[in-house]
Amino acid sequence: MQRNTFIIKLTTLIIIVLFIGADIVPSTGNILNKKNQPTELIIEGPIEGKVGIAYEYTFFLIDSGECEFFLKVNWGDGEITDWFGPYIEGEKATASHAWDKSGKYIIQAEARCNESNYNASLLVTITSGNILYVGGGGSNNYTSIQEAIDDAIDGDTVFVYDESSPYNENISIVKSIFLIGENKNTTIIENVENDIVIINANNVKMSGFTIRYGRYAIRLISSNGCLITENIAINNSLEGIYLANSSYNTISKNIVQDNYFGIGLHWTLSGPGPCLYNNILYNKILNSNQRGLHMSLYHKYNNIIGNTIAYNQRYGIKICCDCNLNIIYHNNFIENAQNADDLYNNTWDNGYPAGGNYWSDYNGTDEDGDGIGDTPYNIPGGGNKDNYPLMQPFGENKPPFIEIKNPKKDYFHFSGIPLFLKPFSLIADTMTIGGFRLRPILINAIDDFDMSERLTVKVFLNGEEQGDAIYCNDSELYEWFWTGLALGNYNLTITAEDSLGEIGITEMKVWNFCFIPK
Repeated sequence: MQRNTFIIKLTTLIIIVLFIGADIVPSTGNILNKKNQPTELIIEGPIEGKVGIAYEYTFFLIDSGECEFFLKVNWGDGEITDWFGPYIEGEKATASHAWDKSGKYIIQAEARCNESNYNASLLVTITSGNILYVGGGGSNNYTSIQEAIDDAIDGDTVFVYDESSPYNENISIVKSIFLIGENKNTTIIENVENDIVIINANNVKMSGFTIRYGRYAIRLISSNGCLITENIAINNSLEGIYLANSSYNTISKNIVQDNYFGIGLHWTLSGPGPCLYNNILYNKILNSNQRGLHMSLYHKYNNIIGNTIAYNQRYGIKICCDCNLNIIYHNNFIENAQNADDLYNNTWDNGYPAGGNYWSDYNGTDEDGDGIGDTPYNIPGGGNKDNYPLMQPFGENKPPFIEIKNPKKDYFHFSGIPLFLKPFSLIADTMTIGGFRLRPILINAIDDFDMSERLTVKVFLNGEEQGDAIYCNDSELYEWFWTGLALGNYNLTITAEDSLGEIGITEMKVWNFCFIPK
């Protein structure tokens, strides 16, 4: 009996020990402990997507104890989101990313918790959307930009040919698409006294257009993560590029000229909220009736870098109404009625030796020759200063670009009017009978810093100066009438000089036969 009792107790003890080891019965002492589960980093988010669309991913640690962690994400396309945090166990970190090309990408995340690092990866497949064509000669091409946009889905591209320009439309974009024009100088959207392009969607890219004769050329309302680049917004009655309640956008390399306002950040009933973390980069903002660039209410953390803001008739830039913590440097403020006005707490330089902005009305000196003024530039309106004003305009000052529009190369002309391709070869590039009496020499001259009409354009024949070409506001070209007796080949040379002394030059050989005296 005692032996049976001992066997029963022993069996019971063995069963209890096995159950404790299997984690079914908790341990009550120090003899047996639960095996710790390893800490693990988890990534959650979509594994398929479209080019140009931003996707959100979440990152979190499990079984990390009370450790706070920081996170770093490599998106697999060369872009890295550097360390951010901290986060506690159970708290999820989020980050978003958009890929520019189709392919397979491995997201690699690293979490740092005290002195330990944890890694995780996720494979994502990104594919391109469809391309919808507008204009041009394709049998299935759309005739309307808006019709193509209506048929597009997120991630698609609408490509617009310039053959059918100008497009007289009002464009509304409410999906994440790419809207691409064939050539920003010749792919034109216009609509008298209406808003021409309204964007109310995230992750839109628009480039390659001239937008003119409307109220607002481009309006972004409650739109984030958009790219507006390489466009021309010109001759609009209210504003070139308008943002309201829109953040994390990039407005870059646009020409915004001859509008009432240039580029504006707004808080309005249609966009009730501030504009935050936008990048306004390397634009030319010229000859606005009022302000080149302005901020209206509560806008913060925006970067205004590398722009040329010139010849605006009231302010180059005006920062109003509690807009703080914006950064403004490496811009060129040239001959605005008042270059700047800022009452609030914003930063106007990038420290030394990077420097601040170029101001055409800065009167300081540069005794040590480091390219930075020895005294700050005082920003009107409040107590802000550009502590490191630049002595020369920021960026490479290239000579003006010159293009001879008339005569046309390889054409036969009568009194300057092109008729047909020249029937036989000459050592000349082009030929004319009767000079250029009916239609003048036409010259397109463009500069990085100066408006076209402010350039000095001269004409030379066989090295001898003939005088200045005259700017025509209607054609936006320079004109020079070549009259008088002529016979033979002439070397026609055109030069254009900007206000900084850079000179561009182009040449053309012209065979001219004219027996009519001046």
